Amino acid sequence: MAIRFRWFNCFFDKGGHELAAKVCIKSGENDLLRIIPFPVGEEYDFKISFVKNDYKLRMHPVGVDYFNMPSDEFQLKDWEITYHSSTQENPTKFHLKSMDSPVKYYDLPMKNYIDPIKSSEFPIPLLKIGIVDSSKFKKYKHKLAYTEIDLKQANIIEIYLIPSDFNYDKFISRWGLFDLIYTIAPMEYFVNGRYKGFLNAKYKTLYDDNSYFRQQIKINKDLSLFCNFYRDDALDGVKQDSFVSIYENGDYLKYLSLAPINYYFKNGEKSKISPAYIRQLDSNKDKMSIEEIKYWKSLFEKYKEEFNDYSLNGFSLQGD
Repeated sequence: MAIRFRWFNCFFDKGGHELAAKVCIKSGENDLLRIIPFPVGEEYDFKISFVKNDYKLRMHPVGVDYFNMPSDEFQLKDWEITYHSSTQENPTKFHLKSMDSPVKYYDLPMKNYIDPIKSSEFPIPLLKIGIVDSSKFKKYKHKLAYTEIDLKQANIIEIYLIPSDFNYDKFISRWGLFDLIYTIAPMEYFVNGRYKGFLNAKYKTLYDDNSYFRQQIKINKDLSLFCNFYRDDALDGVKQDSFVSIYENGDYLKYLSLAPINYYFKNGEKSKISPAYIRQLDSNKDKMSIEEIKYWKSLFEKYKEEFNDYSLNGFSLQGD
């Protein structure tokens, strides 16, 4: 299976200085949302603007298999989301910032976030966007300052945060099995180890119509976005409305490394089930130093002890 991958870079001013890249996510001529970064030293790193489009807000706390929603009176189109990386005084956090005056702020009721600058090895789950009918959204007016991302036939976007110097080729060389989990697991898996009904849409996009694709977009000197695009036909406007999901991502690496994996073979045999990290590190023996292997093994085994009594959904993969 070949996964299409696209790269986008920042713009430069006349003096050769790198500029932050404003991002517009659109569907054809329909404007879905904007991601607008700010220079280092500003109050926050970037904001997510919904350009007055109407979404349902879903908040996914770590460790549980449900999401929370605000009251029916809450309208996300009247707010923006601001992202604040950690400082010596404050942890990483999200704010809801009102569009009206005087400006109001609301702290999302989730606190366990990881700062991508301090955890640069793996993509960190940020948010997921689902679009029911893009024709109901406002029309996009082209602007040179924006990097445009078109969903095409997709209606789901999963957005991960990565450092601006993230090298995907190096990542897939070092962490090929983990990359496969990023590819096939829905983003919900990284907050609770469950995929419930979310898995089928990704499988269909990957293996039936081959329309899954990825993009990596550098938005400033510190951060890039790593995006998965696919289609979910269950988004029909009846059972689900267009939504924005935010994930409390502080334990994502635990779920990634402990995902139960086994292999099935053409002769009908299956391998025993084991945590993904065991198979991943076994394949890394010729790619990492002994010290690196010991470091990652110690970390992953610590996670395993913490999750000793918790059963996670797993993945059965085709073996050679």
